[in-house]
Amino acid sequence: KPSGKGFGANLHKITTTAGIPFNKAANLVGAEGWFPQTMPRECAKAARILHAFTALGPEPPSSKGTSAPLHPLGITRRSMVTIPHQVLAHCAGLAIFNTLRAGAYMGSLAAGSGIVVARRPDGTWSPPSSFVVSTLGAGFMFGLDIYDCVLVLNTAAQVAAFTHPRVSLGTEASVAIGPVGTGGAVEAAVSKTARPMYSYMKSRGLWAGVQIDGTIILARQDCNSVAYADRRISAKKILQTQAEWPEGSMPLWQTLMALEGRYSMDPAIAREVAMMGPPGDATPPPPPMEDDDEGITNAPKDAEEEPVLEEKERLRRAGY
Repeated sequence: KPSGKGFGANLHKITTTAGIPFNKAANLVGAEGWFPQTMPRECAKAARILHAFTALGPEPPSSKGTSAPLHPLGITRRSMVTIPHQVLAHCAGLAIFNTLRAGAYMGSLAAGSGIVVARRPDGTWSPPSSFVVSTLGAGFMFGLDIYDCVLVLNTAAQVAAFTHPRVSLGTEASVAIGPVGTGGAVEAAVSKTARPMYSYMKSRGLWAGVQIDGTIILARQDCNSVAYADRRISAKKILQTQAEWPEGSMPLWQTLMALEGRYSMDPAIAREVAMMGPPGDATPPPPPMEDDDEGITNAPKDAEEEPVLEEKERLRRAGY
């Protein structure tokens, strides 16, 4: 069988198709789709999430009448969260995902999907590796919400953890709430040699005081194999070798380049990042205009004339 085909490709098609209703439901409440999608859609989602967490995003909308948990580093309850430029400049990689979290009485669970990229030794970014997220927690919690998350990977060892088929956050890899703002606090945080992963989470644009300890990250072999047309490709090969960026990943690549000031973001790509339609949606055909009535009226007539013309051509060739 050709590379990228077979059971993995069929499984990928089934799972991504099954998730369309769930993702469309999330879009209806103004959230990103959390169910695993194709690599192009995962990259577009990651680009939008990263765009919203950085200075590239639009001016924060008014949060009057809303509330959010108080950030431990002093950010107000009604403030947006922006990842400091220094944190991104010193990172070794980024894991970008979103999750649906549900809780009732004494337990909670979460599921979602995302991608991880690594910064290579030469400063360039690796192509993305896709993964799914799963969490089962204990403790009193009640409610349902969708969270966007950016995990800043600060060391090569943290990036290497994402090359494994499975990684547990909080046990195999330590995670801390990421620093925000400007000044000495951020400088002190990024100057440490032994830094944990930094987590930045939002829910509906506001900082979300949600711990991600116990979150399980599982590599999506089916998605990676389809995206890179290689059934045997691994997350390690994607993140640590010179693999090519897959088709449909340009929004994410340009967002990463724009963050570092290496590339002026193409306005068309910027619009695509900000305006890309919900998963599973197709652009409907435009409604007929009043000026097109004549064309609509003549369409059936043209369809009826086609068999007559074909019959005349057949008779002519036969010598009649």
